[in-house]
Amino acid sequence: MARTKANQGRLSGRLESMCRDAQELLDATEGKVDAKSKEVRERLQASLDTIREEYDLLENRVSEGIQAADHTIREKPYQALGITFAAGLIFGWILNRK
Repeated sequence: MARTKANQGRLSGRLESMCRDAQELLDATEGKVDAKSKEVRERLQASLDTIREEYDLLENRVSEGIQAADHTIREKPYQALGITFAAGLIFGWILNRK
């Protein structure tokens, strides 16, 4: 779970950095645009807004999924252990066949 949170944090940081950079680009070119550049800036701003909204939704869904999985594992640890063991056996069998 700690590894998942670390990966989520890294991805989150990269996406936030990209959004910040795009916003800085939009801010830097605000007064220096012709008609074509203005159109591109508007599309970039719309895309940036959409990405932020979708990222927030995805982050919430992932967080809820992690919490649900954690709750299920804590509620039924032996079943989770058995399922993990069976999945490992099947995966090992498949890899060993080739």
